[in-house]
Amino acid sequence: MDVYAGSAITNDTLNGIRSLGRLSVHLQPVYELEGGRIGRVHAFECLTRGPVGTAIEAPVELFAFARKAGADLIVDRACLEAAFEHASLLPGIVRVEANVLATTVVLPSFREYLATLVRRSCVPFSRVVLDVNDYGGVWKALDLPEALERLRAAGVRIAFDEKGLGDPDFDALIQCRPDYLKLDGYLVHGAFADHSKRTMMRATCELARGLGIRLVAEGIETQEDLDLVGALEIDLGQGYALSPPRPIKEWMILAPSAR
Repeated sequence: MDVYAGSAITNDTLNGIRSLGRLSVHLQPVYELEGGRIGRVHAFECLTRGPVGTAIEAPVELFAFARKAGADLIVDRACLEAAFEHASLLPGIVRVEANVLATTVVLPSFREYLATLVRRSCVPFSRVVLDVNDYGGVWKALDLPEALERLRAAGVRIAFDEKGLGDPDFDALIQCRPDYLKLDGYLVHGAFADHSKRTMMRATCELARGLGIRLVAEGIETQEDLDLVGALEIDLGQGYALSPPRPIKEWMILAPSAR
């Protein structure tokens, strides 16, 4: 029986999630693109999943479970620790992207907690990219700009996902100034045949470039997607047409040059 399928939340359940052995991590590369041509690996995004074979294996279900349990911080930290454990196996020239909740980032203890992960994994701050999630609509109340500035001063780079933007005037981008803005796969995939999506992509590209924010196109699933990304002069991309997420062992075998 899947112990995670029901609504009951127990200490054993949370301890199981907290254990690194119960979480799996797949790495998906973010490639540098030159006119739509695939270049070298810019970063590896660490995609953490829940216990294999359970109802919370998918990240969406994992964090829905965490919210129900009031254990967002426990699960978020477990995912970060699993990501950095895998990052320690990557070479010193590749950036490591890890997802983290905005509510975790703003905690006073987070800077030192991240420093502990950095020391343990031997991944310096300068190679860390934090993809800050669930910031839309709450970033002002959380004093997120100040928290991000402290991390940036240590050398950490910050990424936002475009779908997290909740304010029509895009205040979050102006005040928080992330280093990267990730265009969601829903917007990118199939945009070559969808005028509305292309219009949104162009507008977001113009805004981000005006603010000095580097764009990453997610969800590149076909050659047509890649061609459009190249036409829009987006120079970082991610998606199944470039490479699917793979366990670290597969990357060490299949792509030694990327390591």
